[in-house]
Amino acid sequence: MRVRGLGRIGAALAVAAGVAGCSAGYIYQTYGPPIAVTLITVGCHTTYEVYENTKERLIMVRDNVGAAAAGVLCRDPGVTPTPQRAVEYHFEATNRPKCAIVEERKLSPIHREYVYICPP
Repeated sequence: MRVRGLGRIGAALAVAAGVAGCSAGYIYQTYGPPIAVTLITVGCHTTYEVYENTKERLIMVRDNVGAAAAGVLCRDPGVTPTPQRAVEYHFEATNRPKCAIVEERKLSPIHREYVYICPP
C-alpha cells in the first residue's frame, strides 16, 4: 500500500513537471482525468509530449527540453522536428493518417495546441 501511495505521488509530480509553463488547471480540465501522455520522437532524439482529447478533437504538444538538447548533437537531415510533425506522427501511430490540423494555438513557449479533423 505504501508503494502505491508513492506511485501516486510520483505520478502527480510527473504531471506537475510536465505542465510547467502552462496552466495546470487548463491541461487537467481539457486533457484529463486521467492525464495520459504519448512520447513522439521526430528525427534524431527530438521527442515531444503529446496529450489528446479525442472528444473535443484537441491535441496539445509540449517540447521535451531534455530531448531537444540531445537533438542538437544528432540531426536527421531528412526530417525537421516540429510540433506539427509530432502531431502527424501521432496520427500515423494511432492509425489515423487522414486526420489533419485545422488550427494552431500557442499556449506558452513550450506548449502548442491543435484543433484537428478526421474524415468519416
